[in-house]
Amino acid sequence: MEPENRGSLYELGCCDLSLECSGDCLAILAVFWTELNTNNVPAKCFGSIYRITKKQNVVFCKIIPSPSMVACCRLTDRKSFTADHHCLLVFSKDAQVSAYRVEPTFIEKIDDVFEWFPSLALTNLPGGTLRTSCKICQTYRYSAVGLDTGVIIASVCEIEGNVILDRCVFLN
Repeated sequence: MEPENRGSLYELGCCDLSLECSGDCLAILAVFWTELNTNNVPAKCFGSIYRITKKQNVVFCKIIPSPSMVACCRLTDRKSFTADHHCLLVFSKDAQVSAYRVEPTFIEKIDDVFEWFPSLALTNLPGGTLRTSCKICQTYRYSAVGLDTGVIIASVCEIEGNVILDRCVFLN
């Protein structure tokens, strides 16, 4: 892709990769880019999804428009709580969260992020997300979200029914 304006540059914002062993697919890669104008000021942001084949080819799949700058993204592994699909979580710098269902051949936006990820169901995130982590065992999902304000939100959810058992907000 070429920048829209002469003299603009693309800068890598964030990316994540998730293994996907189906058909000729080996992994799915999500990358978010920031276009910097000639004064090195962020002009726009967008994402792109790639499929990495078993023959080690990288195949472009789709552009993901982003209305604001993206701070962090995370591809989830295929688990029962996401109906056996990968999910891409996108955290913007203005503290918004969006999600997409990702397959090797298509991607679609999830309308209700908080139905799929109740641990993110805060009316207002107290800052932009910098990092996330999620670990899953047979019945529970443990999540942590680190924000640019020094806040860390940790939660424990039951996978069955996506019920939040406990959530704690740590202030730095």
